[in-house]
Amino acid sequence: MRCYIAVEPKEIEELFHSGTKVFSEVLVLPNAIDGDTELDDVEESEFELSLLAARDSQQRQHTQGKKDPRGYVLAVELGSIPIDQLHLEQRVAWREVDSILVADSDEDELSWYAPQEVEIFLPNWLA
Repeated sequence: MRCYIAVEPKEIEELFHSGTKVFSEVLVLPNAIDGDTELDDVEESEFELSLLAARDSQQRQHTQGKKDPRGYVLAVELGSIPIDQLHLEQRVAWREVDSILVADSDEDELSWYAPQEVEIFLPNWLA
């Protein structure tokens, strides 16, 4: 099951260095839990969820007075989790991170980064 997590660069750094982190807000498609969606619907809905998470990240940073206009999202593959084991506070392992998505503006556009690229881009994201 793919989920999207709005994060700040510091949270990416913590997860990367510690290997695991608990997140309290994880966005997942309701129909993805029971597999009751068509591929086109899933792709469009996942894109919308990732944009929602990016905007949430931007808003959180703005509220904290940070000047970084970007929004950061972890796209995480949690595998097959039965609904009774999906928690509101979900522990995520670095190995489950599929990609890092970054919104550089308010437009509906996200840049995609592989987990292996974090060491290269993280210093810039933290600056």
